[in-house]
Amino acid sequence: EFTKPIIGYLGTIEERVDIDLIVKIAKHHSDKKIALCGPIWPGIKKELHEKIKGIENIHTFGRIDFDDAPSYLNKFNVAIIPHKLNKFVESMNPMKMYDYLACGKPVVATQGAGIDMFKDHIYIAKSENEFISNIDQALLEDSPEKREARKAAVKQHSWRERTDKM
Repeated sequence: EFTKPIIGYLGTIEERVDIDLIVKIAKHHSDKKIALCGPIWPGIKKELHEKIKGIENIHTFGRIDFDDAPSYLNKFNVAIIPHKLNKFVESMNPMKMYDYLACGKPVVATQGAGIDMFKDHIYIAKSENEFISNIDQALLEDSPEKREARKAAVKQHSWRERTDKM
């Protein structure tokens, strides 16, 4: 059981995840735990383990069962989307963003297509330094009111709402 604030990522850890940024986050936020929850793609496993070796506040949890995901998410104090900036990431709409917001979590993300839709509820970073400082700001500004506003903002984007429209 962690007693330090948790900066969490829930999702597949693959090529679009910026490992260098995660390492910088961990080093800057050495007073916090970094939880990487999700399967690690074979093509990135060696690089990830080499880069996080010896960084004691980064923890990998591997694949999380769908039913267990909310219990992991609810332990996060801030949720992150540390994607590399490229054409693919610029065009994607990350599903984890909806999960994070539906749980009321403060979210810090790199730029991407779907992210802008929730710019009033997500801290969007344009640089590594901004990403790191946004984590502090997100933790500082979090409140029950902000958590409820995040949940409300994403409610119309639930699977139930989408299937009802179809």
